[in-house]
Amino acid sequence: MVLVLVIGDSHIPLRAAAIPEAFRQLFTPDRIQAVFITGNMCSVNTLNYYRTLASEVYVTRGNYDQDAGFDKCPEQVKVELEGVRIGMVHGHQVVPLGDKESLGVVQREMDVDLLISGATHVAKVHEFGGKLFVNPGSITGAFRGATDDIVPSFVLLDVKGKQVTVFTYTYVEEEEGANAEAPAPESEDHDRRLRIKKKQWSVES
Repeated sequence: MVLVLVIGDSHIPLRAAAIPEAFRQLFTPDRIQAVFITGNMCSVNTLNYYRTLASEVYVTRGNYDQDAGFDKCPEQVKVELEGVRIGMVHGHQVVPLGDKESLGVVQREMDVDLLISGATHVAKVHEFGGKLFVNPGSITGAFRGATDDIVPSFVLLDVKGKQVTVFTYTYVEEEEGANAEAPAPESEDHDRRLRIKKKQWSVES
């Protein structure tokens, strides 16, 4: 079993000040085996923090990653974990942005089972053509264009024997109604503003 943290579009300090503390408290380095970062960190210090969370850290370069420290970050990443072929791009190359069909083209070109992408700043997990597509959203809730009501989010993947369980975490500023996603499990330090959505998926034979 491999526990994978998927992060995107932090935009620190250009569009956001910091990662929500409620998120940082969940990032236990000895539990996370790999980190995937879609890009647009905008700060080498932010990248260095992410590198403390796991021994395996994969990064793609976003269109706002202009510092010299991002020079060696690739446009695409492709790795295999537990028999699952995982590809990653930042997502600004996808036109229209976040489009299902266009993402499908990238997935087929990379020949992967699971494609990670960002750029939209909105968390989304969907299946298309028997493949899984994961967008972790913006971990800081950074605004995009004229949209300033972005909800901070990230994704955890539990990958085991071609079985993938996806946990999407969001951080809401206010309590929501009856249709809200399930709150995180209770604990002494539990923050009621955390929400978790779960999805299970497996690689087709």
